[in-house]
Parts: sequence; structure tokens; C-alpha cells
Amino acid sequence: MFVDARYFGEVEAQRARLVRKTRLEVMYLEDDFATMQAECRAKVTSSTAVTTCVATLSAVARARLVHKPTGAS
Repeated sequence: MFVDARYFGEVEAQRARLVRKTRLEVMYLEDDFATMQAECRAKVTSSTAVTTCVATLSAVARARLVHKPTGAS
């Protein structure tokens, strides 16, 4: 079976775009998580409450990421 080399180039380009997009999404989540931790620490005093607060805000951040349009900043 013969496969055109252009196909592999196209697949590799798609993979590279996906890797870049995934890295940006991870950076976005990490930045949001650090912000959430700081916000939660300012609002509550117990470590359990901070954990609960961060978990709630993390769920919100994940939902935003899922619905974030590609290429949005």
C-alpha cells in the first residue's frame, strides 16, 4: 500500500498544533489554579475550607476551559 508523504506531513502538522493548544490550555489552568488558591486563602482560615474552595473554583475553571473558543486569550 502506497501512502503519499504529504499525508504524513499533514498529520504531523495537526499533531504539532494539538500539542501547542494543549500546552496553552495547561498553562491557562495552572495560572487560574494559582489565582484560585490565593483568592481562597484570603477568604477562609482552615485548610479544609481552602481545599473545598479551590476544588469548587477548579471545577469552574475546567468548565470555562472546555467552553473556551480555540485561539481565545
